[in-house]
Amino acid sequence: MKITDKPGRYFALFFIGPFLINTSYKIKEYSELTIESYLLCKLGIIFIIYESFWIYFYNPDSIDVSKIKI
Repeated sequence: MKITDKPGRYFALFFIGPFLINTSYKIKEYSELTIESYLLCKLGIIFIIYESFWIYFYNPDSIDVSKIKI
């Protein structure tokens, strides 16, 4: 059985990046912290682009668990 790093990258792409963007809009809506919300939004967008790049252009690192001796 092989274990790869792709599930973590998909989690980051579909949950963490949009969570950062959504949080930035909530901060902007409920308070006057515009710089913080702007930075969170840009960080979320950069994070999504970064993870998309790694998912689409590189093969995942994999570990063959059946060959590991304990």
